[in-house]
Amino acid sequence: MYQNNHAKRTKLKVAIIGSGVGGLSTAIRLKLKGFEVDVFESNSYPGGKLSEFRLGGYRYDAGPSLFTMPDNVTELFKLAGKNPKDYFQYETVEIACRYFFEDGTKLIAWADKQKFAEECERELQVPKEVVLDFLEHSAKQYEITAHIFMQQSLHKLKTYLSASTFLSFLQLYQLE
Repeated sequence: MYQNNHAKRTKLKVAIIGSGVGGLSTAIRLKLKGFEVDVFESNSYPGGKLSEFRLGGYRYDAGPSLFTMPDNVTELFKLAGKNPKDYFQYETVEIACRYFFEDGTKLIAWADKQKFAEECERELQVPKEVVLDFLEHSAKQYEITAHIFMQQSLHKLKTYLSASTFLSFLQLYQLE
């Protein structure tokens, strides 16, 4: 992108505030589109919530407990002409995370839906059928709306005029 400034062509400059996942991925995408990008961060390290701290010889993750949507990370590397496997490896784990509640309740969030539903029934006294129905309903909600909220800009008219958005509107009754 260029701006004509008194017959002189200069790159448009963009400032990104924050070097978390969102800031860094936005900076990469804009740089690939030809913008001059500066990223500003108040911490002494990049990563935002993706951080760590060390105590007593141990390293603790201070950020998210889940790595969701790895396809978006893979896409970003590929857009930049890089192979993500050259930079990091990830794998699906059997246990997504563990929750510990003040009352002493412990809950294992199994990646397997059936195991997770059984865990909720055992530890929270929620019937597994209720949990499985909720997960199925949530998956349907995601399927109907993800392309609108996750893959397109809500700031562009074409998002609202697309056939896929129209089909989603026809399925809104399923979101209740």
